[in-house]
Amino acid sequence: GFNNFADKIVLEPAAKGYRKLPSPIQSGISNFLGNLRMPLVILNQFLQGQGSNAMQSTGRFVINSTVGFLGLIDVADKVGLEEKEEDFGQTLATWGVGDGFFVVLPIFGPSNLRDTGGMVLTLMTDPINAYAVREGEAWLVPLRTSVNAVDQRSKIIDEVNALRNNSVDYYAAVRSSYYQNRKAAIKNIDD
Repeated sequence: GFNNFADKIVLEPAAKGYRKLPSPIQSGISNFLGNLRMPLVILNQFLQGQGSNAMQSTGRFVINSTVGFLGLIDVADKVGLEEKEEDFGQTLATWGVGDGFFVVLPIFGPSNLRDTGGMVLTLMTDPINAYAVREGEAWLVPLRTSVNAVDQRSKIIDEVNALRNNSVDYYAAVRSSYYQNRKAAIKNIDD
């Protein structure tokens, strides 16, 4: 209930406002945030034994961080280096760690025990966040998290509203959708 309330009052309106920004600005923000995630994506690809993907992602990171002006422009995609997402929850799943039970985390939304552990690992190991904290700029961590949440939410406004408006049991629908999306991500199946 808390997340639904927070989403309707804060996150969805912010995401709708964000969608009104010119497309190049939205793309630039999304690209920049994706580029900031790349070091951990690369680490997780190595941990999952995806050496080829890790090398491609390293190329993406280098190209977008330099020629793409810190990742604002996704130059790497234009040269055939496709973005792939990997996280610690997927790594733990690859290593055989089971889901655990389903949870809905305040603010962060649907998860399970394994993916919550993965999220904690991400927070503890993210080099960008660590650098910001070390430099006395810890305020950047919640700012980055908030902007990322708005960016991600803006991409699924219609899907979430359809699920909310058309589900007999919204909780069950969210849980089912979460597990389907995570299973596809773990198996590296494109949506």
